Amino acid sequence: MLNDNKENFLLIDLGTLLNEKLLGFNLYILHDNNFVLYRGAEVNFTEKHRQNIIAKKLNLYIEKKEKEKYIGYLKQNLKNIVDDKNINNKEKSKYYYQASRTVLAQLFSESEEVSNTKASAEILSDTAITILTASDFEMKNILENLQFEYTTFTHSLNVALIATIFAQSLGMKNEKLQSITTGALLHDIGKKEIDPKILFKPGKLEPEEWELVKTHPVIGYNIVKTFNYDDKTIYNIVLYHHEKINGKGYPEGIKDIPIEAQVAALCDIFDALTSQRCYKNALGSFPAFKIMFNEMGDALNRDLLAEFIKLFKDYGN
Repeated sequence: MLNDNKENFLLIDLGTLLNEKLLGFNLYILHDNNFVLYRGAEVNFTEKHRQNIIAKKLNLYIEKKEKEKYIGYLKQNLKNIVDDKNINNKEKSKYYYQASRTVLAQLFSESEEVSNTKASAEILSDTAITILTASDFEMKNILENLQFEYTTFTHSLNVALIATIFAQSLGMKNEKLQSITTGALLHDIGKKEIDPKILFKPGKLEPEEWELVKTHPVIGYNIVKTFNYDDKTIYNIVLYHHEKINGKGYPEGIKDIPIEAQVAALCDIFDALTSQRCYKNALGSFPAFKIMFNEMGDALNRDLLAEFIKLFKDYGN
């Protein structure tokens, strides 16, 4: 039994653990306000354990000092599940979303090394492409798992998944599709350098605060440049996802916007409108489309927007 301060532990999501896998880190539960070892690092996690946790409504924790081991476990699982024939696409999609949110949270943290950021993005991108282009993939497999409570990492994951599906529907494939997924995952990476108090301010930003937020595409572009990607698609998404075809976007105010940046921009706007934020309630899909089509008409490519809306005709609300 441990009596350590709660600050030494991290709450984790049961959905990020796979059955019949060695964890490589210790799992704890809270009992009488004490952290108690539930499963050791060298013990397989099983379906029996999962059902016991669910039945008893237990929360799971790891020690903060083992966070890197936990992230490494998630990354390895993401690599492995794509070839696991015992897991169907629906379950792969669910696990991918839950595990990727945790990996992205680390990716967007101030402490994350640049080299780790690139490696993590590549794992998430590779796995997403494999799952989303599989013969048994259905769009509902992803849409049913999306969470719309706004954080930078959840937003980036949502945008990447929707952008990948949208780009594929437009006929993009192979390296182009892969780069769109990676670019969308990283499109807001520059926000890691912006004060969270500004990003999540519950109210209208002051002019100087808004100007600071508007620097995130350039900051992100400078971060991603250090990754030395060969394909300009990734750079274009990070730098131009807030540009508008009427020239009133930022950071450069261009009108001739690369198609990949327009794809990411539509997904970015859609997720922002349909996500719960501290200063607004979430909209349903079709109210969001109405705003995009009627109120942003001269800022967005209407033909592309019409194709985007078609994706959701069977799943919106």
